[in-house]
Parts: sequence; structure tokens; C-alpha cells
Amino acid sequence: MTTHFVLTKGAVSKFGNTLMGVNMWLADERDLRGVEVRYPDGRTWPGIGGFGYLRAPRVIG
Repeated sequence: MTTHFVLTKGAVSKFGNTLMGVNMWLADERDLRGVEVRYPDGRTWPGIGGFGYLRAPRVIG
């Protein structure tokens, strides 16, 4: 799965234009042990302020 997105001007001013998504399915799970995975709800986020999560985070491994 590939995610393509364009940051809003507000997001760029706050975070810079250097955010990216990573397809974790391409890595071996042993190499990702201890990494926290979060599931942000980008669909309903207006681009300003905080955002919610679709489910609780999990730690790989």
C-alpha cells in the first residue's frame, strides 16, 4: 500500500514539508521490533490542530 498526500499550508508551517509515510510491510518484522505503530485518522482531520486515531497504538514484536 502506498500513501500519497499533500500537506496543507498550515501543516507545512508547523512541521515543515519533510513528512513521509513508510510502507512497513516491506521490512522484516524482526528489524522493526520495539517500534510503536500508530493509526492516525487522516480522513477526518481538517489539517489544523490535533487529530484522532482509528485504534490504539501497538508495539511491534
